[in-house]
Amino acid sequence: VPGIISWPRGLEAAGVQPGGLSAEPIIGNDIFPTLLAAAGVSIPDGLTLDSQSILPILKSEHFERAQPLFWRNAYQWRGDYLYEVAIREGDWKLLADTDRTVFELYNIVQDPRETTDLSAFYPERLERMKATLIAHDNCVLSETRDWWQKDPRMKGKVPEQP
Repeated sequence: VPGIISWPRGLEAAGVQPGGLSAEPIIGNDIFPTLLAAAGVSIPDGLTLDSQSILPILKSEHFERAQPLFWRNAYQWRGDYLYEVAIREGDWKLLADTDRTVFELYNIVQDPRETTDLSAFYPERLERMKATLIAHDNCVLSETRDWWQKDPRMKGKVPEQP
């Protein structure tokens, strides 16, 4: 989903100039560390974030993610499986089911509608991205309150497949 950031005044001193354009994929979670960086506030040591500051993008500087984009899919059915978590690394996206046992791998630049699971064709990439997803997910879950698991609409159950 395209996004627009409008920051008309105040960041010129930080190197942010109006009129910039970037195709770099970001996620809504990137806003928090970006605002902290713009305000000169450090993120506490030892805290795992599933995002990072995009201030370098706003300054038209080189930007490289320290970790892949990471998000939860809000209980999305795909075929016979309920997918809950995903990562994106460059052109590649990996989906994982709620138990982290079923995975699907896509090249979303070549296949933006995610019609062809490439797991069988890229087993090394699949295994590397699986390990990254599981490790990062475990870090986030160890530090996160469980409010998102207590969604009253879910009532502790897996939603029925549409």
